[in-house]
Amino acid sequence: ALLIDSSISIFGSFNFDIRSAHINTEVMLVVYSEELNGMLEEYMEGMFDLSARVYLSAEDEAQGQDNLKPISLIKNLKIHLLSPFVRMIRFLI
Repeated sequence: ALLIDSSISIFGSFNFDIRSAHINTEVMLVVYSEELNGMLEEYMEGMFDLSARVYLSAEDEAQGQDNLKPISLIKNLKIHLLSPFVRMIRFLI
């Protein structure tokens, strides 16, 4: 489920990527309802509260900081160098 603003709720197996759009075997239902959206938001917040937090170190956990791990220079270079080629075949991935 995906919530947009306070009135649009989206359900389904559609993945928001090019592959799902091209294969066209995915299903998505969009519902415009503030009441349903509010109920879903409450449910999702409850699930979030029950979720385990992931911390990089004990210090981050003690401070309540869930910082993201930085991307290495080599990985960042690969992403930037390969991205033009991946765009050409993205619908196949």
